Order: sequence, then structure tokens, then C-alpha cells
Amino acid sequence: MDEHPQFHWAHANGRAVMTMVGLSEALPENHQGRAKVLDLLRKHISGLASNYAITGFWHQLIDRNDSYRETSATSIYTYSIARAINKGYVDGSVYVPMVCLTWNASQVG
Repeated sequence: MDEHPQFHWAHANGRAVMTMVGLSEALPENHQGRAKVLDLLRKHISGLASNYAITGFWHQLIDRNDSYRETSATSIYTYSIARAINKGYVDGSVYVPMVCLTWNASQVG
């Protein structure tokens, strides 16, 4: 095993994206670091979107479709991305279809 393996854990990414949404809500609009947080949030969501499976789930290792479907991370992503859409942090026309697919997939399991 490499000393610094490149694993992109779904659950860890979920905690990060959910934290950035919460931080974006908590920071005053005139806070000097808010734009940077929103930029990181948008990039994170874009990266997640490029790795979700057509089934509507993300995998345990988000860039490895041979890892198992990660239901808790999928729920965290769905919540976080929907919240970012509702707050106007990301473009709903881009992400609403994905959020609807993930919501419906998580209801079926």
C-alpha cells in the first residue's frame, strides 16, 4: 500500500460538502472568506456530480464503481446539493435532475 493512497471515500466527502453548505449559511454575506467557501462548495458538488452512478447512488469509493453503493453518503449528498440549490449556491437547472434521481433511488434502496 502506498504511504498516501488516493482513496476518495464517499462518507468523508459527504461530511465535507454538508459542512460547506452549513458554513455558507452561517457566514455573513460580507465575510471576506465566504466567496472562497462558495467556490469550493461549487467545485465539490461538480466533482460529486461527475462521479455518481446512473443508478442514482454514489459508491463507497466515489470514483470506483466496483465498490459498494453507499446509501448514507448518497443521502448526505442529496440533502446537501438540494440545500445548495434552494439557497442559490448552485444552478438548479444543472443539479435538480440529479437530485431527483438520487432521491428516488434512495427511496427504493
